[in-house]
Amino acid sequence: MLVMIIWLRVMNALYPPPPPKPPSADTVAVTEEGESAPPSAVASGPASAPSLAAGPGDKPAAQPGYRVVGGDPDDAEVSILLGSRDPVTTGDKGKFWLGVQLTSRGAAMTHAVLTPYRNSVARGRDPAPDPYDLIQPWVDPLTGRTAHAFVTSTLRLIEAKQDIDLSTLKWAARKEHDGDAERAVFEAVLQHDGRPLLRIVKTYSLSPGAFDLALRHDVENLTDAPLAISLTMDGPIRMKHEEIRSDDQFIIAGMREAHGVETETHTRHALLKAENRRQDLLGNRSMQWLASVNKWFACIVAPVASEAGLRPAKATAFTRTSISEAHDDIQFSMVFTPGETPVLAAGATAAAPLSVYLGPKERRRFEDTPRYAALGYPEVLDAVPQSCSFLTFRPLAAAMRWLLSLLHRVLPGVHNYGFAIVVMVIIVRALLHGLTKRSQIGMMRMQKQMATLQPKIEAVRAKYGNDPAALNRETMQVYREAGINPFGQMMSCLPMFIQMPIWVALWTTLNTSIELRHEPFILWMRDLAAPDAMIRFSGSFYIPLLGAMTGPISSFNLLPIVMGLTMYLQQKLTQKLTKPDKPVPTTPSADGRPSPADQLRQQQKMMNFMTIFFALMFYNFPCGLNLYIFTSNVFGMLEQWWIRKHIHASDALAPKPRKSALRSRLSGMMERFEKIAEEAKKPNRPPSDDRRPRQRAGRR
Repeated sequence: MLVMIIWLRVMNALYPPPPPKPPSADTVAVTEEGESAPPSAVASGPASAPSLAAGPGDKPAAQPGYRVVGGDPDDAEVSILLGSRDPVTTGDKGKFWLGVQLTSRGAAMTHAVLTPYRNSVARGRDPAPDPYDLIQPWVDPLTGRTAHAFVTSTLRLIEAKQDIDLSTLKWAARKEHDGDAERAVFEAVLQHDGRPLLRIVKTYSLSPGAFDLALRHDVENLTDAPLAISLTMDGPIRMKHEEIRSDDQFIIAGMREAHGVETETHTRHALLKAENRRQDLLGNRSMQWLASVNKWFACIVAPVASEAGLRPAKATAFTRTSISEAHDDIQFSMVFTPGETPVLAAGATAAAPLSVYLGPKERRRFEDTPRYAALGYPEVLDAVPQSCSFLTFRPLAAAMRWLLSLLHRVLPGVHNYGFAIVVMVIIVRALLHGLTKRSQIGMMRMQKQMATLQPKIEAVRAKYGNDPAALNRETMQVYREAGINPFGQMMSCLPMFIQMPIWVALWTTLNTSIELRHEPFILWMRDLAAPDAMIRFSGSFYIPLLGAMTGPISSFNLLPIVMGLTMYLQQKLTQKLTKPDKPVPTTPSADGRPSPADQLRQQQKMMNFMTIFFALMFYNFPCGLNLYIFTSNVFGMLEQWWIRKHIHASDALAPKPRKSALRSRLSGMMERFEKIAEEAKKPNRPPSDDRRPRQRAGRR
């Protein structure tokens, strides 16, 4: 019970629970180019983040005489689609991998879909198109507020102390073509008393065969005097929630350092706390990139160097809260200024070019693409809690990824990660076979002799119960006479302890490797990176008192139950193989301890409880991890049977009078420790004459 409580505490701290399921609400439909967005998509006014210039919670300042001219305010919003929503593969360089829906209100992005990926596992021979929804509008169904991604929200005139709200403006919009690339251009002009002050042009550019979107602001000073300005733009919003066991929405800030890129991760759970609803991401450091990520995908915004450009001077993470907790969301904003002194010269134009990556968190893509590697995009993979664990090491997880990828490539026939996992079990079992055999022999030898040794041990306890040092010495003597080293029996647990980091490394691999997403195995197991979901339910529920351990139950998962059953059978087989030759004494100890038979029954009950505990804890774990443990249990039982069959043909279980070198060292070390402990307990006495240190020869 203590282990279970500690485990739950640690998991809840590292992986906060997922947000509650949002209530049913009207979704915002994606429209094709030129169509008007539905009225439900835009409420009385999008709720943009509080202006960074105006301060948290403040409304933009009054704007006497200032007017922003964009498109015709009487016309409907203009919606532009860049790219395509047609399913493709990442090997097709001639087609669009992105479908980006834009709107003239706020010059914002309403949707972004990844055409090579699906929202759900494809079922049937001819599955319906289901491009992955990476970015969607943030809609609060209770208040009607709507917010979009990449809204140009605020233009600040610093000297005039004016904050111009651009989030509700209908910009003038047009779509252009540049060869195979597509471009959307939004334009607005700021006027003061009818005189133009600034022209702002916002451009989105998309090319086929890439997950990159070019985003650029150009600000032109239309006056004959310098203007001190800053421009605020919000980042991506409403990243799709992928992890059913914990909250997987994060904002990661990558800062430029001398040794590379330093990252800071901000969780949704932490930002939604009352005291952290707005948090500075950069401080005095230079921004390399900002990223909003979920379990599998990322939106990474990186500034592009420009000689006469607007530099990102500040970045802030903030929360969008609603009456419905399920619709709370996190987002970041960036403030751009013309330089250290934010002054735009008369007639000058400054640009803020950005590179926006909208795609999978794929390690090979980040490491093999020179530009991504130079920007430090691989750090995104290691900056979230799922990417590493305190129970394992990154090199081990990297080795697991390499081995899985190798087996997936070299196995004959259909390349399947499920078969690669099975073969990996065989490899690990083969490497640990020698150690497993030695531990099994030692455990069997000790268990089968415990019934004979127990009376002797009880006699030693009765005689030396008041002298712990003598009790330990005499107990060790009993074990030595029987040819057993109890400290050496700890080696019997070593194979399991070696397997545990492998489990955690595989769990890390399944949680961070996009290559395993939607990868099928056999029968109903259609996604190795998700629960097997043999039967899906219409809704979800929590098991009372166990919901924190299992997570929401939204399907019947057979594999963790079968895995728990194999763990139970393996424990029963182990108990049968190590059953003592003579009946275990049932008489309680003289000092009030339970009898050996009672202790053995308690151990067996605890092991049975642990099998149930593991089955519940692993219920919503990835199918690939449960497959690994299930296969390891099956091969473990076969290995136990084979070891038993061969050791009975020899005298492996007989006591060994001769000690190995390692066992001799262990025994000698324990004897020295016992002598040191006994000497420490003796009262201090002044050294006698015969104990005085002798002078060195020749010294007077």
